[in-house]
Amino acid sequence: MRWLKDSTQDSEIVNLFMNYETFGENQLAETGIFEFMRSLPEYIFSTTDFEFLTPSEAVKKHQPVAPLHVPYPISWADEEKDITEMNYKMRLLKSYSKYNLKWKH
Repeated sequence: MRWLKDSTQDSEIVNLFMNYETFGENQLAETGIFEFMRSLPEYIFSTTDFEFLTPSEAVKKHQPVAPLHVPYPISWADEEKDITEMNYKMRLLKSYSKYNLKWKH
């Protein structure tokens, strides 16, 4: 986990993002990905002074360092950064909202 510790030399926050396709599609259960993810928090807590924060907690704890201007939707899904699927999912969520379905956190 040296890469994780080294990443904090110039940063206050390290973001770990996992695409849901990673689990079960790109990395099958047989690779040990689920065991890795289950053990990751405990390992990080036992070998560093890191903590896990929600985005809201991070905003309260840290000061902004610069504005972030994102005028258009972006995606990391593929090389083309195609947001077609994301747009579909957003339309689907909006259609659910007209039925007053509540999003569970």
